[in-house]
Amino acid sequence: MGQTNFEAIGLKQFGEDPQPLFSSVLNGTATLDPASLAAAATATATITVTGAAVGDFVIVSPGVSLAGLVMTAYVSAADTVTVVLYNPTAGAVDLASSTWKAKVLT
Repeated sequence: MGQTNFEAIGLKQFGEDPQPLFSSVLNGTATLDPASLAAAATATATITVTGAAVGDFVIVSPGVSLAGLVMTAYVSAADTVTVVLYNPTAGAVDLASSTWKAKVLT
């Protein structure tokens, strides 16, 4: 998917110079098939996003409904987005295999 290029996206207060929020969007996809998660269990998976660096902002979109799971994501190492799934429900949740998309804002 590669990188989306643009000059910058930012905010500007009246009378001041714009402050960039980010200057590029890096894209990655992966087919993920998380293991069945028991109640109160967690699982992790990774998505390769070339150019991602620790501290960058991350947006992840699963290819299926999370069925009650809680998802967080972060850049854990160069070029690697780690997705963490947590099951706060009372029963096991088994997500189907699907394509997950990650966007990293730099």
